[in-house]
Amino acid sequence: MVAPPPDQNRQCRACNAKMYPIVREDEDWNGPSAQNGIRYACSECDKTIWIEDQISIAVSLFSGLGVLGSLIYAFINNLTDFIYYALFKDPTLESISIGVGLSFFLLVFTFGGVKLLRSGSRMLINRLTYPSHGYNPSPQRLALMFILGLFPLVFSIGFGMINHAFFEFGEEILLVLLPLLLAPFYFSPKLSIQRMSVFMATVFWFGLGGIVVWVFA
Repeated sequence: MVAPPPDQNRQCRACNAKMYPIVREDEDWNGPSAQNGIRYACSECDKTIWIEDQISIAVSLFSGLGVLGSLIYAFINNLTDFIYYALFKDPTLESISIGVGLSFFLLVFTFGGVKLLRSGSRMLINRLTYPSHGYNPSPQRLALMFILGLFPLVFSIGFGMINHAFFEFGEEILLVLLPLLLAPFYFSPKLSIQRMSVFMATVFWFGLGGIVVWVFA
C-alpha cells in the first residue's frame, strides 16, 4: 500500500460530504481481473469506500467481452455440435477426450467471462455512485452518458447494414466511420460528461449487443 494522490476527492453517497483519499491498495499481479484503486474516507460520517482505477475497470470489461465474444463465435460455428458428435456419435477414446476437454474449456471460459463482466460492472457502478467531488451524477446526466455511449454502436451497425445492402465500400469507409465513432468522446466534455464515462457506456452497449446477438441470432 502506498500513499494516494492528495487531490483526488470524491463525494459521499450517504451524506454528500467530501471523501478524502487515505491509501492506495493494489493487487500484486497485473492480470485481467487485478483490482487497483484508492480507499476513501468521508469527512463527516466516517464511511470508507474503495474506488477502483479506470484502467482496472476497462481491462475487466474488455477482457470479459473478449472471452464471451470468443464463446459466441465458437457457438455460431457449431462448436456444440462438434462436441456432441465427439461424445455421442461413434465415440472413441480420442474423441471423448477431445469432447470432454472442449466442454471443460467452455465452462471455464463462460464462468471467467461472466465473472470479469460482473466485476467490471460492479466497479463501474461503484465509481459512478461515488463521483468526483463537485460532479453531479443526475439522472439526466447519466442518461446523456448512455446516449453518447450508444452512438458508436449505432454508427457501426448502420454503416454495416448500408454496406451490406446497398454499397460495397472498401477500406475507405473507415475514413467516414472513424470520426463518427470518436465524435461522442470529442463532444462529451462540452456536455459536462467525462470521456471515460462515455467509454464505459460504449463498452456496456457493445457487450449488451453481443449478448442479444448470441441469444437471438
